[in-house]
Amino acid sequence: METKILKLINECDELIQVLYSPTKIMDLKDLYAKFDELNILTKEKYPLYNEEFVEAVKRFKRSNKDHYLGHVCGVLTIIERSEKEYIEYVDINRIQELINISTTKFDLTKLIRFCVELNRAYNKQSYLTIPLLLRAIIDHVPPIFEKENFGAVCGGYGNQSFQKSMNHLDKSLRNIANSTIHVQIRNKEILPNETQINFKTDLDVLLAEICRVLK
Repeated sequence: METKILKLINECDELIQVLYSPTKIMDLKDLYAKFDELNILTKEKYPLYNEEFVEAVKRFKRSNKDHYLGHVCGVLTIIERSEKEYIEYVDINRIQELINISTTKFDLTKLIRFCVELNRAYNKQSYLTIPLLLRAIIDHVPPIFEKENFGAVCGGYGNQSFQKSMNHLDKSLRNIANSTIHVQIRNKEILPNETQINFKTDLDVLLAEICRVLK
């Protein structure tokens, strides 16, 4: 059953998608009105998350920058998880760690959004989407490790255990993602299942190292 909070979060997400579109034609008053409603509904039910949500919204209103909107999305995901039984692909506490990182060297907005969308895709059993988002992440983060590409991260960063996880993420994931993107239509197809797209452990190892490096 969809609660009022979940309904508002979904409506906010739809409006935010418009903001992330190339045109960005939208009256922010509509989004702010939804934020105000969520503030009222979550103030007593989720007081700690509400404080973070209110602060993230304030920062976004002051600057109107996508960076702070990514923080708002992250907090909304945490509230959404608390409001319903939520199956995580990316551990929600790891997302919170990313949100809490304060750095001027890298803007984590897109990385946080990738993680948020991974969880939403996983809950909707959108298994074709997950390899694409995972590939986007591993192509996105190499500069954090002072590398030009993820292959260089796999072969020239961290200890043997870390490199083993990253090599699995790189090679196995890329093969699955490539088959999703590049294989042309055939007379018979088999769709990926939950087991095939399960790179949760390796992804968490990567995100944990990003948090460690940027703290």
